[in-house]
Amino acid sequence: MKAAQAKVAAAQAKYAALKAQYLAIQPQIDAIMHTETSEFTQAQVDALNKQIDDLVAQQRALKSKVDVAEGKVGEAKEARKAIAKQYADDMKNMPKYIKQVATYCAKM
Repeated sequence: MKAAQAKVAAAQAKYAALKAQYLAIQPQIDAIMHTETSEFTQAQVDALNKQIDDLVAQQRALKSKVDVAEGKVGEAKEARKAIAKQYADDMKNMPKYIKQVATYCAKM
């Protein structure tokens, strides 16, 4: 159970880190887009546009990674639930198994 919980925590940490990276890009794009460019040369404007294009590309690449990481969190949580259910079932049925083993051993 601890291993399952550790998997969930690791998946959540990875998701949080990727999500933070993804969310940090938009303010950068907004800041560049709100830059006053009336005094800029065409080369400077082109450089700003390239920065925006690069940031948008980063954002798109991170989006799929964020989605995959979010899915892995869900998978890890489902696996943890399955393990917890199996453990609960085992604990509930343990007296029955012990009785069966005792009966079997008594016949020997």
